[in-house]
Amino acid sequence: MKIKIIKPIHETISMKSESCNISNDSLSNVQPPQQSQPPQPKKISQSQKHLNEWNEKGNVLPPCINEGCTKLVAVRHWSNSLPSLKTECNSCSHARKSNKKIDGVIFHKKKICENKDGILGFKCAMDSERYHEFPSDCYEMDHLDGNHENNTPDNVKTYCSICHTRKGKESGDFNSFKSSSRIHKV
Repeated sequence: MKIKIIKPIHETISMKSESCNISNDSLSNVQPPQQSQPPQPKKISQSQKHLNEWNEKGNVLPPCINEGCTKLVAVRHWSNSLPSLKTECNSCSHARKSNKKIDGVIFHKKKICENKDGILGFKCAMDSERYHEFPSDCYEMDHLDGNHENNTPDNVKTYCSICHTRKGKESGDFNSFKSSSRIHKV
């Protein structure tokens, strides 16, 4: 009896069964394939666990800030079972950063500092004629009342990172004990 072995290159080699120590008996003892194990429950990420707990407590994530978008904001990370919220959903954020448009959506984040006229009590240090020269990640969205769940266009302004940092320091935005802080809320 001859056995033909087909190699991936499609070459055929002839061998005698004696040289391979294969007998008809050994071929009949081939075990059938094992039945597959039942599917394991899908593992849930820590972020998803936190989100489920958050929702079970009756909390909801706010909607994306962008006009025309109906998705919920993205969660940056979770700390002490509380979410650090972004102002946009992941889809809008990715599209905006990639200079792509989404049909029916108007991005809220500006490509200028809205403190160019000194609405924060000090004038922007950047030359407003040169705003267009800087990438969009030089500009940050700020929740005026400090409440990231109040994600409405009238509560969110775009400032350059210099003005945003100065505004935060002067208004106490970095104080975790102030009333809008989420860290010490019970």
